[in-house]
This record gives sequence, structure tokens and C-alpha cells, in this order.
Amino acid sequence: MWNAAQSSCEARFFSEADWVRLRWELWHANQAMRSGRPIPGNTWAAIQHGLTELLVSPAVKRRVAIEDAVLEIDEHGNSFDDVEVLDPAVR
Repeated sequence: MWNAAQSSCEARFFSEADWVRLRWELWHANQAMRSGRPIPGNTWAAIQHGLTELLVSPAVKRRVAIEDAVLEIDEHGNSFDDVEVLDPAVR
């Protein structure tokens, strides 16, 4: 799973904290799977929740970047950059 995460399209959106969390989540999953005992439902749920959160993190970052790129549009359909502002205090 580590190799798959490194080569995924989401990898470029991972922060250093995301990589640390991924290592922790995979270590936890590895311990549970290698224990030789059946994996309890709450342990499996925790593993799935951690991996899901790692998928959500890049999606949220992409959405924020997209929202930052969208210009504000006034009631006349002009974006803020299309309007010349004479008073520098307005900006």
C-alpha cells in the first residue's frame, strides 16, 4: 500500500504530515493483520477511518485551491480584477 500511495495521483497533494500519518496508519494496519488473530470490528473500523481521512485530506486541499482561484463576481457579472479601482484604499 505504501508503494501504491507514493505513485497515486493524490500523492502530490499530500503534506509532510499526511505522509507521517500514512506511515502510522499502515503500521497500525500491518500490526493488526500480522497478529495472527481475527481482526475485531472496531480495529478494522479504525483502520478504514484512518485511510479514508487520508483520501479526504488531498480532496479538501484541491477544493480549497480551486476556490482560491475563483474570482469574486459582482452583481454586474464583473470579476474584481476586471474593475479598475481608483482608490487604493478600496483594495
